[in-house]
Amino acid sequence: MKLSKILAVALAALTMTACSNDDDEKIGWNSNEDVTVEMGQASVSYKEGRGMVNVPITVTGEANGNIMVTVACKDSGITPAEEDVHYYVTDKTIIISPDDQSASIELNVIDADDEINETRTFDIQIVDVKAAKVGEVDYTSVSIRDNDGDFYDKMAGRWTVNYIDYDGVEQTAQVVLSAADEDEEGYNKYYMMTGLMTSCTIQVDFFYDPDTQTGTLEIPYGQVVGNVSFTGYGALDVYLMEILPGNYIEDEGAAIGYIDGNNLNKVEFPDEPNLGYLPLANGRYLLWDTTQIISFER
Repeated sequence: MKLSKILAVALAALTMTACSNDDDEKIGWNSNEDVTVEMGQASVSYKEGRGMVNVPITVTGEANGNIMVTVACKDSGITPAEEDVHYYVTDKTIIISPDDQSASIELNVIDADDEINETRTFDIQIVDVKAAKVGEVDYTSVSIRDNDGDFYDKMAGRWTVNYIDYDGVEQTAQVVLSAADEDEEGYNKYYMMTGLMTSCTIQVDFFYDPDTQTGTLEIPYGQVVGNVSFTGYGALDVYLMEILPGNYIEDEGAAIGYIDGNNLNKVEFPDEPNLGYLPLANGRYLLWDTTQIISFER
């Protein structure tokens, strides 16, 4: 293999810094009667397997305290989406700070099947508000579009990654490949993968030839996959590299997994590339952890 850059890896025992969410300042409820809350959009549309999305809620007026908003999910349309089957809601009750003019309901839009189906729909409706009034737009119509019409969408969603950890032990991780929508730059080009490494989001490039029914998932080296706080170092950019024998690193090229169109439930990485997560501190790479990829399965 021709290496464009070889750097010695400085091994270091790195620990993530714990973040505290404690807030000693207690803020009461809003008492301004001119404050209203409503859904930020009348309708939104996502593809199956999109992963985590945020449905906006907006605040009108100047609040002088917190506002509590509770929503409910209700069936709609000819083909209703089922909660906890086609989507999950992180929390149906949220607190909006007086410093914020907007908030959101977080959804996890999943890929529940491999069959081509009609668009599934449901409504997110505001059913209760504390310390404010409900505005005119009290619900958002949500559409979940089918993603089984092309290979890019079919490959999106949840996967189990089989890998060997830093200690040489075979492990599994549950990851999500989040696809872009048609109007976004990454559509049919790449996914964003979460779940393989704590606090890291990894770009995974997609290539597929429908004529030969073969393709690849490629994880580019040299990409920044997160900004993580480490004890004694503070917040550092984390780079994804290939770890080579002798503790050298490769920052160009990619880890390549092969797609067989006859079996879209497994992606093999025959070279078993060893991915290293390297925080950059004062011009020196430190080794945080590694995952030697064997395959993706579902």
